[in-house]
Amino acid sequence: MVFVIGCGDGNDDSSPVAIEPTAVVVQAVATVAPAPSTATPKPVPPTATPKPVPPTATPVPPTATPVPPTATSTATPVPNNTYKTYGFTLKLDPDTDFESTGLNASGYTKSPADNSQGLLTFSYNGANVILYWQPASTDVQPQQAVVNALSLLSNGSPTITFTAVSEGDIVVDSIAGRFGGFVSTNSDGTAAGGGLIGAWDCTSTSSNFSLIVSSADSTVLQIRFDRIIENFSC
Repeated sequence: MVFVIGCGDGNDDSSPVAIEPTAVVVQAVATVAPAPSTATPKPVPPTATPKPVPPTATPVPPTATPVPPTATSTATPVPNNTYKTYGFTLKLDPDTDFESTGLNASGYTKSPADNSQGLLTFSYNGANVILYWQPASTDVQPQQAVVNALSLLSNGSPTITFTAVSEGDIVVDSIAGRFGGFVSTNSDGTAAGGGLIGAWDCTSTSSNFSLIVSSADSTVLQIRFDRIIENFSC
């Protein structure tokens, strides 16, 4: 409430004027509080420190060591014209096979034949062949072995006379040996043919070999004898 008092010069006899108070309405502004939220606030997880991601390694496949296939062992077939059984090799002409020669193997000093001793007999394109082997001996050199072979023939064919006609040196598989030639006569005096005897030692097997080739044809005889000693190996 405000009162206004006027002052005169003392001569004014007017009464004081009363001023009615002016009501000042102050309208209160109500502050509306926000309604509380009914939603439960989700907790905010703490910010995680990102873990370092290791570099992606490219997988390396294991190196497989190749395993070669197991080879099946196959024995090398022996040609039909080759005899390879008792520690030596005997070859005939390429067009001749042992199956057609009537080959027979037997023991010489004992039975059966083995690497130390034995005897082969067969026919070879017009010639008859005997090959036998026994342990080498200093008492029986190739020259003596030729003589012994001729005696063996005489004892085995008492109706035939064997006469030595030649002798000399031979080489069999780079080994020095001896040979002897003979002619044979029937009991009635007719010619029964002839033959060649070869003898040599194989040091690799410590064996002595004696070869007897006989034929009624001297040319066939020489060719077959040469073929055998040329293609023989210890």
